[in-house]
Amino acid sequence: MPKYRAYDSALIDKALQELQEKGTSVRSIAGKYGIPKSTIHFKLKHPNHKETFGPPPVLTSKEEQCLVRWISELGRKGFPRKLEDVVSSVQKFLDANPRPNPFKNNRPGNGWINLFSDEIFK
Repeated sequence: MPKYRAYDSALIDKALQELQEKGTSVRSIAGKYGIPKSTIHFKLKHPNHKETFGPPPVLTSKEEQCLVRWISELGRKGFPRKLEDVVSSVQKFLDANPRPNPFKNNRPGNGWINLFSDEIFK
């Protein structure tokens, strides 16, 4: 697997803005901000390149946080949710809010729920 280092996107944006406004060299900007020249060149050439690996998520971060809050709140009140309940809730949500997704009949499979639960309990 290739090495991957995440740089602060605000820092990269600031470096690119300075590069375009002041017309300084990529080398001097790279040294000033501690970002490799190759990264700056790539960001200049591909400004709309996505920052994450893999396919786009089905639920937005806000929707996932809402789902996690719902699960946690019901658990605190003494009504813990089973994985099947969570899958059914996501299916109902996707039926009510149609969008492209890889699920059969808008129902997440075992892979999705396992990754989602791993994310919650890490």
